[in-house]
Amino acid sequence: MDTWQILHIPDNPPIAPDQQPTVDVIASLIDPKFANTLVRRLNQISPLENLRHVKRVKKKFVEGGKTQLSVILCPASENGNQLGSMQNDVQELMNSHKLSPFITKVCKYAALSKEEWEEQCKLWPTSYHPPTYNIDGITGFSEEDSQSVFRFMKYAIHLAKSSDNLVHSDNDNLDTNGEGSSSLSARPYLCTGFDMYIVWEPCIMCAMALVHQRIRRIFFAFPNPNAGALGSVHRLQGERSLNHHYAVFRVLVPQQILSGEG
Repeated sequence: MDTWQILHIPDNPPIAPDQQPTVDVIASLIDPKFANTLVRRLNQISPLENLRHVKRVKKKFVEGGKTQLSVILCPASENGNQLGSMQNDVQELMNSHKLSPFITKVCKYAALSKEEWEEQCKLWPTSYHPPTYNIDGITGFSEEDSQSVFRFMKYAIHLAKSSDNLVHSDNDNLDTNGEGSSSLSARPYLCTGFDMYIVWEPCIMCAMALVHQRIRRIFFAFPNPNAGALGSVHRLQGERSLNHHYAVFRVLVPQQILSGEG
């Protein structure tokens, strides 16, 4: 590397739009005049809880200008007897409307880009909602912000290479009387809105600690191929069950900085 670069590490690993994972669902052609009734009932007895991005009805125009509708009855079972695994309420609805079920595939996850969404709709229509959050840097850094990131990372690398014990020297400078305690207590308990600059990509334990501290952005210089939690092995920043998420960036460092020439 001859120049600095900042790379955003996305929540999920990139997947080619035409290679997105799919799951099987049970669907059927329906009479358009019963569409509203069927959809309302199916949403009650068989909601698509894990497929909220998938639309219940697929519309297709056939010869003669007619509209052909298909509806998802329910997710298919993962065992061999997929059609025989429908719950009783769905079976009754299917029988009462004389539906003929078939197995089809839908995309397992919501689209992360317009290109992914277009590919998904070739299988079955889905919804696409572009990200609405705005975390500085995800769409590019200004020159001023970039230089600030590079400066902080250079300092982090300098500290990592230094033989000084930073924690020890900080403690040496703390006043042990009440004034020192007041200074510490005045510091924020959480780091909401703060950025973190670290040399190595953190492991799961350290990455979770940064979640709990409500860090806004994490910048690291070197991947951790054995235990990295932010792109190398896991992607904690994309774990939807967490109650806080931060943006993650890798900073590519010029060789002269690493060799001590810069």
